[in-house]
Amino acid sequence: MRFRDWSSLIGTKINNWVVLNVVKTLNNTYLECECCCGIIKKVRASHIRNSNSKSCGCKYRDWE
Repeated sequence: MRFRDWSSLIGTKINNWVVLNVVKTLNNTYLECECCCGIIKKVRASHIRNSNSKSCGCKYRDWE
């Protein structure tokens, strides 16, 4: 199943990301997201959907 209405997720918190904007390219859809630490990144939408991306890496850095 493909999820096509990514704009409905704007303002939603998913894992440690808050979705700010949707950016569509020729082949992929990216979500511009803000991490809980304040860093803003473009994350591939499928990575958010499948929970492959949970933060910008700040949680990993905290463990070390």
